[in-house]
Amino acid sequence: MVQVENEMGLLGDCRDFSPAAEKAYAEAVPTDAADFCGVNGTWDEAFGEEAPELFMTYHYAKATQQIAAAGKAVYPIPLYVNAWLEQHPWTPGTYPAGGPIARHMDWWKQFAPAVDFQSPDIYLPDFEAVCREYTAMGNPLFIPEARPSQDSASNVFSAVGKFGALGFSPFAIETVGKEGPSPDKSLLGGLNIMAEAFNHYRSGEYLGLSYRLLGGMTELLCKYRCTSHMMGFTRGIDEVGGLVKFSKYDFRIDYMPNSVESPKGGGLIIELSDDEFLFCGLNYHVTPLPKNNDPSHVEYVSITEGRYESNVWIPERQLNGDEFRIMFREKPSVLRCRFLRCR
Repeated sequence: MVQVENEMGLLGDCRDFSPAAEKAYAEAVPTDAADFCGVNGTWDEAFGEEAPELFMTYHYAKATQQIAAAGKAVYPIPLYVNAWLEQHPWTPGTYPAGGPIARHMDWWKQFAPAVDFQSPDIYLPDFEAVCREYTAMGNPLFIPEARPSQDSASNVFSAVGKFGALGFSPFAIETVGKEGPSPDKSLLGGLNIMAEAFNHYRSGEYLGLSYRLLGGMTELLCKYRCTSHMMGFTRGIDEVGGLVKFSKYDFRIDYMPNSVESPKGGGLIIELSDDEFLFCGLNYHVTPLPKNNDPSHVEYVSITEGRYESNVWIPERQLNGDEFRIMFREKPSVLRCRFLRCR
Protein backbone atom coordinates (compact mmCIF):
# COMPACT_ATOMS: atom_id res chain seq x y z
CA MET A 1 0.00 0.00 0.00
CA VAL A 2 1.22 3.52 -0.76
CA GLN A 3 0.41 6.93 0.69
CA VAL A 4 0.44 9.18 -2.37
CA GLU A 5 1.40 12.33 -0.50
CA ASN A 6 1.55 13.44 3.14
CA GLU A 7 -1.15 15.80 4.43
CA MET A 8 -1.43 17.61 1.11
CA GLY A 9 -2.92 21.07 0.89
CA LEU A 10 -1.85 24.68 1.22
CA LEU A 11 -0.86 26.02 4.65
CA GLY A 12 -0.90 29.73 5.31
CA ASP A 13 -3.69 30.87 2.98
CA CYS A 14 -7.07 29.79 1.64
CA ARG A 15 -5.82 29.25 -1.94
CA ASP A 16 -3.04 29.73 -4.46
CA PHE A 17 -2.71 33.35 -5.66
CA SER A 18 -0.05 32.80 -8.33
CA PRO A 19 -0.75 34.29 -11.79
CA ALA A 20 -1.73 30.89 -13.23
CA ALA A 21 -4.07 30.20 -10.31
CA GLU A 22 -5.62 33.68 -10.49
CA LYS A 23 -6.41 33.12 -14.17
CA ALA A 24 -7.98 29.69 -13.52
CA TYR A 25 -9.95 30.99 -10.55
CA ALA A 26 -11.49 33.82 -12.57
CA GLU A 27 -12.68 31.45 -15.31
CA ALA A 28 -15.83 29.37 -15.28
CA VAL A 29 -15.84 26.30 -13.04
CA PRO A 30 -14.55 23.33 -15.10
CA THR A 31 -17.33 21.30 -16.69
CA ASP A 32 -16.76 18.14 -14.65
CA ALA A 33 -16.93 20.07 -11.35
CA ALA A 34 -19.92 22.12 -12.52
CA ASP A 35 -21.81 18.98 -13.53
CA PHE A 36 -20.90 17.22 -10.27
CA CYS A 37 -22.34 20.05 -8.16
CA GLY A 38 -25.04 21.32 -10.54
CA VAL A 39 -23.64 24.85 -10.70
CA ASN A 40 -22.34 27.30 -13.28
CA GLY A 41 -20.35 30.51 -13.42
CA THR A 42 -16.99 31.35 -11.90
CA TRP A 43 -15.76 29.74 -8.69
CA ASP A 44 -16.95 32.72 -6.63
CA GLU A 45 -20.32 32.81 -8.39
CA ALA A 46 -20.86 29.07 -7.96
CA PHE A 47 -19.60 28.50 -4.45
CA GLY A 48 -19.42 31.84 -2.61
CA GLU A 49 -17.20 31.84 0.48
CA GLU A 50 -16.37 28.16 0.02
CA ALA A 51 -14.96 28.81 -3.44
CA PRO A 52 -11.25 29.24 -2.54
CA GLU A 53 -11.03 25.96 -0.65
CA LEU A 54 -13.06 24.00 -3.22
CA PHE A 55 -10.86 25.41 -5.97
CA MET A 56 -7.82 23.98 -4.20
CA THR A 57 -9.61 20.69 -3.44
CA TYR A 58 -10.51 20.20 -7.08
CA HIS A 59 -6.99 20.84 -8.37
CA TYR A 60 -5.24 18.80 -5.67
CA ALA A 61 -7.59 15.88 -6.33
CA LYS A 62 -7.12 16.09 -10.10
CA ALA A 63 -3.33 16.24 -9.75
CA THR A 64 -3.37 13.31 -7.32
CA GLN A 65 -5.49 11.33 -9.78
CA GLN A 66 -2.78 11.68 -12.43
CA ILE A 67 -0.11 10.46 -10.02
CA ALA A 68 -2.23 7.62 -8.60
CA ALA A 69 -3.43 6.37 -11.98
CA ALA A 70 0.14 6.31 -13.32
CA GLY A 71 1.32 4.38 -10.29
CA LYS A 72 -1.50 1.85 -10.46
CA ALA A 73 -0.74 1.18 -14.10
CA VAL A 74 2.61 -0.22 -12.96
CA TYR A 75 1.76 -1.59 -9.49
CA PRO A 76 -1.99 -2.20 -8.93
CA ILE A 77 -1.84 -1.91 -5.13
CA PRO A 78 -4.04 0.13 -2.75
CA LEU A 79 -3.35 3.88 -2.64
CA TYR A 80 -4.56 6.38 -0.08
CA VAL A 81 -4.26 10.03 0.89
CA ASN A 82 -4.14 11.27 4.47
CA ALA A 83 -5.57 14.46 5.96
CA TRP A 84 -4.41 17.05 8.43
CA LEU A 85 -7.86 17.49 9.95
CA GLU A 86 -10.01 20.57 9.87
CA GLN A 87 -9.87 22.16 13.32
CA HIS A 88 -10.00 25.37 15.33
CA PRO A 89 -10.14 28.12 14.13
CA TRP A 90 -11.77 26.27 11.17
CA THR A 91 -10.20 28.57 8.58
CA PRO A 92 -8.63 27.11 5.41
CA GLY A 93 -4.92 27.72 5.61
CA THR A 94 -4.71 27.06 9.35
CA TYR A 95 -5.11 23.46 8.18
CA PRO A 96 -3.96 22.55 4.65
CA ALA A 97 -6.55 24.03 2.26
CA GLY A 98 -7.59 21.57 -0.41
CA GLY A 99 -6.61 18.43 1.50
CA PRO A 100 -8.85 15.37 1.95
CA ILE A 101 -10.79 16.63 4.97
CA ALA A 102 -14.01 14.73 5.74
CA ARG A 103 -16.23 17.58 4.55
CA HIS A 104 -14.79 17.28 1.04
CA MET A 105 -14.44 13.51 0.85
CA ASP A 106 -17.06 13.39 -1.93
CA TRP A 107 -14.88 15.67 -4.10
CA TRP A 108 -11.85 13.44 -3.57
CA LYS A 109 -13.81 10.33 -4.44
CA GLN A 110 -15.17 11.99 -7.57
CA PHE A 111 -12.00 13.56 -8.93
CA ALA A 112 -9.36 11.10 -7.67
CA PRO A 113 -11.02 7.70 -8.24
CA ALA A 114 -7.63 5.92 -8.48
CA VAL A 115 -7.18 6.70 -4.75
CA ASP A 116 -8.81 3.88 -2.82
CA PHE A 117 -9.59 5.72 0.41
CA GLN A 118 -9.04 8.87 2.45
CA SER A 119 -7.41 8.59 5.87
CA PRO A 120 -7.41 10.83 8.95
CA ASP A 121 -4.36 11.79 11.00
CA ILE A 122 -6.03 11.94 14.42
CA TYR A 123 -4.58 14.34 16.97
CA LEU A 124 -7.94 15.78 18.02
CA PRO A 125 -9.36 14.64 21.37
CA ASP A 126 -12.69 13.27 20.06
CA PHE A 127 -11.29 10.12 18.48
CA GLU A 128 -14.56 8.37 17.64
CA ALA A 129 -16.08 11.47 16.00
CA VAL A 130 -13.22 11.50 13.49
CA CYS A 131 -13.53 7.76 12.86
CA ARG A 132 -17.25 8.21 12.23
CA GLU A 133 -16.60 10.93 9.64
CA TYR A 134 -14.03 8.84 7.79
CA THR A 135 -16.23 5.74 7.56
CA ALA A 136 -18.99 7.68 5.79
CA MET A 137 -19.72 6.99 2.11
CA GLY A 138 -18.29 3.47 2.42
CA ASN A 139 -14.78 4.79 3.02
CA PRO A 140 -12.57 2.15 4.73
CA LEU A 141 -10.91 3.45 7.89
CA PHE A 142 -7.13 3.44 8.00
CA ILE A 143 -5.33 5.60 10.57
CA PRO A 144 -1.74 6.31 9.48
CA GLU A 145 -1.14 8.83 12.29
CA ALA A 146 -2.65 9.23 15.74
CA ARG A 147 -1.64 10.76 19.05
CA PRO A 148 1.39 8.81 20.32
CA SER A 149 0.04 8.96 23.87
CA GLN A 150 -0.86 6.09 26.17
CA ASP A 151 -4.51 6.50 25.11
CA SER A 152 -3.59 4.92 21.78
CA ALA A 153 -3.67 1.61 23.66
CA SER A 154 -7.41 2.19 24.24
CA ASN A 155 -8.34 3.91 20.98
CA VAL A 156 -7.10 0.97 18.90
CA PHE A 157 -9.93 -1.21 20.32
CA SER A 158 -12.55 1.26 19.15
CA ALA A 159 -10.90 1.71 15.76
CA VAL A 160 -10.84 -2.03 15.11
CA GLY A 161 -13.97 -3.17 16.96
CA LYS A 162 -16.40 -0.38 16.16
CA PHE A 163 -15.15 1.02 12.86
CA GLY A 164 -13.41 -1.97 11.27
CA ALA A 165 -10.10 -0.16 10.87
CA LEU A 166 -7.65 -1.70 8.41
CA GLY A 167 -4.76 -0.35 10.45
CA PHE A 168 -3.83 1.96 13.31
CA SER A 169 -0.48 3.65 13.84
CA PRO A 170 0.54 6.38 16.27
CA PHE A 171 2.82 9.04 14.86
CA ALA A 172 6.50 7.99 14.75
CA ILE A 173 5.68 4.55 16.15
CA GLU A 174 9.35 3.55 16.11
CA THR A 175 10.03 6.13 18.84
CA VAL A 176 6.87 5.71 20.94
CA GLY A 177 7.80 5.06 24.54
CA LYS A 178 11.45 5.97 24.10
CA GLU A 179 13.00 8.76 26.09
CA GLY A 180 13.87 11.81 24.07
CA PRO A 181 13.46 15.58 23.85
CA SER A 182 9.91 16.93 23.93
CA PRO A 183 8.66 18.66 20.78
CA ASP A 184 9.28 22.41 20.62
CA LYS A 185 6.07 23.94 22.01
CA SER A 186 6.49 27.12 19.97
CA LEU A 187 6.74 25.06 16.79
CA LEU A 188 3.70 23.00 17.73
CA GLY A 189 1.76 26.19 18.50
CA GLY A 190 2.61 27.60 15.09
CA LEU A 191 1.28 24.42 13.48
CA ASN A 192 -1.88 24.45 15.62
CA ILE A 193 -0.92 21.14 17.28
CA MET A 194 -1.62 20.48 20.96
CA ALA A 195 1.54 19.63 22.94
CA GLU A 196 -0.32 17.06 25.04
CA ALA A 197 -0.77 14.99 21.88
CA PHE A 198 2.89 13.99 22.33
CA ASN A 199 2.70 12.70 25.89
CA HIS A 200 4.65 9.44 25.41
CA TYR A 201 4.74 8.31 29.04
CA ARG A 202 4.58 4.47 29.02
CA SER A 203 2.69 4.64 25.73
CA GLY A 204 4.93 2.09 24.02
CA GLU A 205 4.45 -0.38 26.86
CA TYR A 206 0.65 -0.18 26.82
CA LEU A 207 0.29 -0.05 23.04
CA GLY A 208 2.54 -3.08 22.69
CA LEU A 209 0.23 -5.04 24.99
CA SER A 210 -2.86 -4.00 23.01
CA TYR A 211 -1.20 -4.90 19.72
CA ARG A 212 -0.10 -8.28 21.07
CA LEU A 213 -3.60 -9.03 22.33
CA LEU A 214 -5.32 -8.07 19.06
CA GLY A 215 -2.60 -9.62 16.91
CA GLY A 216 -3.27 -13.01 18.44
CA MET A 217 -6.93 -12.99 17.36
CA THR A 218 -6.83 -11.54 13.85
CA GLU A 219 -9.04 -14.31 12.41
CA LEU A 220 -11.82 -13.42 14.87
CA LEU A 221 -11.43 -9.72 14.12
CA CYS A 222 -11.69 -10.35 10.38
CA LYS A 223 -14.62 -12.74 10.79
CA TYR A 224 -16.69 -10.26 12.77
CA ARG A 225 -15.37 -7.01 11.25
CA CYS A 226 -18.14 -4.47 10.59
CA THR A 227 -20.90 -6.84 11.77
CA SER A 228 -23.42 -6.56 14.58
CA HIS A 229 -21.49 -9.27 16.46
CA MET A 230 -18.51 -7.03 17.35
CA MET A 231 -18.44 -3.63 19.00
CA GLY A 232 -15.52 -1.51 20.19
CA PHE A 233 -15.47 1.54 22.42
CA THR A 234 -13.13 4.06 23.99
CA ARG A 235 -13.74 6.63 26.66
CA GLY A 236 -14.76 9.98 25.17
CA ILE A 237 -14.50 13.42 26.69
CA ASP A 238 -16.50 13.59 29.96
CA GLU A 239 -17.89 10.07 29.44
CA VAL A 240 -18.37 7.73 32.40
CA GLY A 241 -19.66 4.74 30.47
CA GLY A 242 -22.12 3.52 27.89
CA LEU A 243 -24.42 0.71 26.76
CA VAL A 244 -23.36 -1.89 24.19
CA LYS A 245 -26.27 -3.82 22.66
CA PHE A 246 -26.37 -7.31 21.18
CA SER A 247 -29.26 -9.55 20.13
CA LYS A 248 -29.92 -11.25 23.47
CA TYR A 249 -28.01 -9.14 26.02
CA ASP A 250 -27.04 -5.57 26.66
CA PHE A 251 -23.82 -4.68 28.47
CA ARG A 252 -23.38 -1.66 30.67
CA ILE A 253 -19.84 -0.28 30.38
CA ASP A 254 -18.44 1.72 33.30
CA TYR A 255 -15.02 3.24 32.80
CA MET A 256 -12.55 2.88 35.64
CA PRO A 257 -10.77 5.96 36.99
CA ASN A 258 -7.37 6.26 35.39
CA SER A 259 -4.36 8.32 36.36
CA VAL A 260 -2.10 10.31 34.06
CA GLU A 261 0.19 7.28 34.16
CA SER A 262 -2.28 4.86 32.57
CA PRO A 263 -4.56 4.86 29.50
CA LYS A 264 -8.23 5.72 29.57
CA GLY A 265 -10.79 2.91 29.34
CA GLY A 266 -11.38 1.12 26.08
CA GLY A 267 -12.11 -2.31 24.69
CA LEU A 268 -14.18 -4.47 22.41
CA ILE A 269 -16.80 -7.20 22.75
CA ILE A 270 -17.43 -10.07 20.35
CA GLU A 271 -20.64 -12.13 20.40
CA LEU A 272 -19.33 -15.66 19.80
CA SER A 273 -22.78 -17.22 20.21
CA ASP A 274 -26.10 -16.26 21.80
CA ASP A 275 -24.75 -16.83 25.32
CA GLU A 276 -20.96 -16.64 24.94
CA PHE A 277 -18.98 -13.42 24.57
CA LEU A 278 -15.37 -12.35 24.35
CA PHE A 279 -14.37 -9.19 26.21
CA CYS A 280 -11.02 -7.46 25.97
CA GLY A 281 -9.44 -4.12 26.75
CA LEU A 282 -8.44 -2.11 29.78
CA ASN A 283 -9.74 0.18 32.54
CA TYR A 284 -13.46 -0.66 32.43
CA HIS A 285 -15.93 -3.07 33.97
CA VAL A 286 -19.09 -4.68 32.60
CA THR A 287 -22.58 -5.36 33.94
CA PRO A 288 -24.63 -7.77 31.77
CA LEU A 289 -28.29 -6.79 31.43
CA PRO A 290 -31.40 -8.32 29.91
CA LYS A 291 -32.89 -6.52 26.95
CA ASN A 292 -35.16 -3.58 27.59
CA ASN A 293 -38.62 -4.62 28.89
CA ASP A 294 -37.40 -8.18 29.52
CA PRO A 295 -38.38 -9.25 33.09
CA SER A 296 -35.55 -11.80 33.32
CA HIS A 297 -32.15 -11.29 34.93
CA VAL A 298 -28.71 -12.43 33.81
CA GLU A 299 -26.56 -14.99 35.63
CA TYR A 300 -22.89 -15.74 35.02
CA VAL A 301 -22.17 -19.33 33.98
CA SER A 302 -18.38 -18.97 33.60
CA ILE A 303 -15.69 -16.31 33.30
CA THR A 304 -12.37 -17.49 31.91
CA GLU A 305 -9.20 -15.44 31.71
CA GLY A 306 -6.85 -16.31 28.87
CA ARG A 307 -5.24 -15.17 25.65
CA TYR A 308 -5.13 -15.85 21.93
CA GLU A 309 -1.94 -17.05 20.30
CA SER A 310 -1.92 -17.50 16.53
CA ASN A 311 -5.75 -17.39 16.67
CA VAL A 312 -5.97 -20.25 19.19
CA TRP A 313 -7.72 -19.62 22.52
CA ILE A 314 -5.52 -20.55 25.49
CA PRO A 315 -7.46 -20.53 28.78
CA GLU A 316 -5.43 -19.60 31.86
CA ARG A 317 -7.68 -19.04 34.90
CA GLN A 318 -11.28 -19.81 35.75
CA LEU A 319 -12.51 -16.87 37.83
CA ASN A 320 -14.60 -17.52 40.95
CA GLY A 321 -15.41 -15.99 44.32
CA ASP A 322 -14.61 -12.31 44.70
CA GLU A 323 -13.08 -12.29 41.21
CA PHE A 324 -16.26 -13.59 39.55
CA ARG A 325 -16.86 -10.39 37.60
CA ILE A 326 -15.95 -8.76 34.30
CA MET A 327 -13.36 -6.15 35.15
CA PHE A 328 -10.32 -4.86 33.31
CA ARG A 329 -7.57 -2.85 34.92
CA GLU A 330 -4.69 -0.94 33.31
CA LYS A 331 -3.09 -3.87 31.48
CA PRO A 332 -5.01 -5.04 28.37
CA SER A 333 -6.43 -8.52 28.89
CA VAL A 334 -9.07 -10.99 27.59
CA LEU A 335 -12.05 -12.76 29.19
CA ARG A 336 -14.41 -15.34 27.68
CA CYS A 337 -17.78 -15.36 29.43
CA ARG A 338 -20.95 -17.45 29.31
CA PHE A 339 -24.30 -16.16 30.53
CA LEU A 340 -27.73 -17.51 31.33
CA ARG A 341 -30.91 -15.49 31.20
CA CYS A 342 -33.19 -16.49 34.09
CA ARG A 343 -36.72 -15.56 35.11
